[in-house]
Amino acid sequence: MKVEYYTPLKFLCPAMAHIDRARFTEFHNMHTQPITFVVGPIMLVELGTAIVLLLTRRQELLVWSVGLGAVFLIWLSTAFVSVPIHNALARGHDLHQIERLISTNWPRTILWTLRLVLISYQTAGFSSPPLFN
Repeated sequence: MKVEYYTPLKFLCPAMAHIDRARFTEFHNMHTQPITFVVGPIMLVELGTAIVLLLTRRQELLVWSVGLGAVFLIWLSTAFVSVPIHNALARGHDLHQIERLISTNWPRTILWTLRLVLISYQTAGFSSPPLFN
């Protein structure tokens, strides 16, 4: 499931710099409008599971607090950094905004990776990563 987080960072966003300027707005809108309906529900499920894990796994409170905190930081970054950049790009090709989008996606990707590690540890049957012991 986490592949949807890495694909834009490694492939889609860098490719935006090479899209023909005359067709960039069309390309950007063709990408962002449908992806919202894919990513939106995934983000809601992610938030819901983070809350459920925090509330039901009280013995690992620190681990799941970190996980929920990561989700909130991802949401804040999305709302206040990524969405405004995409709004600027919807008006036309802007290499500076494309570069900002790529560089500001890294913190979200790191946070998603942290959540993946935490959930993987729990799924594998470990109580918590060594950092939290």
